[in-house]
Amino acid sequence: MERVLITGRPGVGKTTIILKVIELLNKERIRVGGFVCPEIRSFRRREGFKIIDVMTNEQEWLARVGNGKNSYGRYIINEKAGEVGFNAVRRAIDDSAVIIIDEIGPMELTIPFLRRAIDIAFQSDRSVVGVIHRNVNIPYKFVKIPVDERNRDTLPRRIVEIITALRQ
Repeated sequence: MERVLITGRPGVGKTTIILKVIELLNKERIRVGGFVCPEIRSFRRREGFKIIDVMTNEQEWLARVGNGKNSYGRYIINEKAGEVGFNAVRRAIDDSAVIIIDEIGPMELTIPFLRRAIDIAFQSDRSVVGVIHRNVNIPYKFVKIPVDERNRDTLPRRIVEIITALRQ
């Protein structure tokens, strides 16, 4: 089992890389589970982020622009998102070879269920592929790959090669 996490500045294409990794692993007939957190835009403005279960497509708002009691920066955090992420990881442990976690960031770590989902993913016997915020540290071993404009197009294939090499 391998743990591969990519990192890079906002907008460099980290979630796009993860989505391409999912597509490539599916083509290799490798079962993938977990969650992705794409940004949601309206009229070129970021509204927030959703959390989407890779296996079931169940989704919930993770955070939306606004002010409130559960805020992180300019976003209001939706605690229900933690349940989607937690259930997605549990499902992935039961029924997949690779767990996707997009993203391990300061905002996501404020949600107890998401923090627990990340812990159980790394404690499992499954490979983990994901995104980690550049300023976050977690107590698990993993390969950290920086993303920039020069390597973002080749990274999905490279990550899949790392994962599939271990399966042979």
